[in-house]
Amino acid sequence: MVNGSRSSFKLLLAATLATSLILTLVQPTQAREEAGIVTIQAVEPKTPTVGQPLTFAVIVENNTVAQRVGVEDFLPSEVSLVSVTPSQGTCDIRHDSTSSRNSIGCELGVVQSGSTAHVDFVVTPLAPGAITNTAVAAAEFSPATPANSSSATVRVKPATVGSGV
Repeated sequence: MVNGSRSSFKLLLAATLATSLILTLVQPTQAREEAGIVTIQAVEPKTPTVGQPLTFAVIVENNTVAQRVGVEDFLPSEVSLVSVTPSQGTCDIRHDSTSSRNSIGCELGVVQSGSTAHVDFVVTPLAPGAITNTAVAAAEFSPATPANSSSATVRVKPATVGSGV
């Protein structure tokens, strides 16, 4: 019976490890699907300089059914807007009278399941120091979650002497 107990223990251990591995592999995917819409930001250049162009790229990923998606971006006050270019849809400047803050609203239209859309915000930093860009996505069928919002912070370097800025 001792050998039988070892075999049972090995099978139980193998089953437990397999279940644990499956849960570990499934949970991140499941979390992304539950989020529905996920926003990510990329910044170029990584170390911007005062007076030089800086791009915040807001990427919206749709992990559920095809649906209409919008993005609201709250540019830092330490930048001047140069241009906004969506990969699809349209954008416009919005003014929130209660906070006296401007934002850029983008209606991206339908983003297919498993697809992405993005908006490039080109700005010019006005002063050195840390600046943070925040974007929030909203979708027709997806609930609001922390994954719908993203922020990107960069440290702006002072302009070099003789750069004309």
